[in-house]
Amino acid sequence: MIPRRPFLWLIAALAGIVLICGIGGLGLLLSNPFFQPARLIETTQLSPEQAAQCRYALGLRATAPVAFEYYAYLDGFLDDQLTCRFRAAHNELAELFDPALVDVKRTEAQPIRPGEHLRLRIEPLDTETILITGEWYTM
Repeated sequence: MIPRRPFLWLIAALAGIVLICGIGGLGLLLSNPFFQPARLIETTQLSPEQAAQCRYALGLRATAPVAFEYYAYLDGFLDDQLTCRFRAAHNELAELFDPALVDVKRTEAQPIRPGEHLRLRIEPLDTETILITGEWYTM
């Protein structure tokens, strides 16, 4: 027969180890970015870095004359989303985007790079100005 006192100490020690491992495992899970909520960065005053990110993500030419109005970046774990809104001259629509990446006539989502998609919404404001909202996302 096993003495009772050492047996109880053994059970208590094992329970303590399981509890410590469980708390540590839970801490690791909660610190994993997969379980953290997505971060939203939103502004109407774009920094030069944010404007450059919009130009790259939307396939805008580096010299395209645009006036950015809105920027929203949702940092997801596997899927990021970027929304940029800007004004441009109506007669320069064809010169704004890189034709190898973007078809300005498409209103539905279009692949622009592997794993990256773009949806454009083009609205005429007046005879000279258009408002373009580009929604870029990864999958």
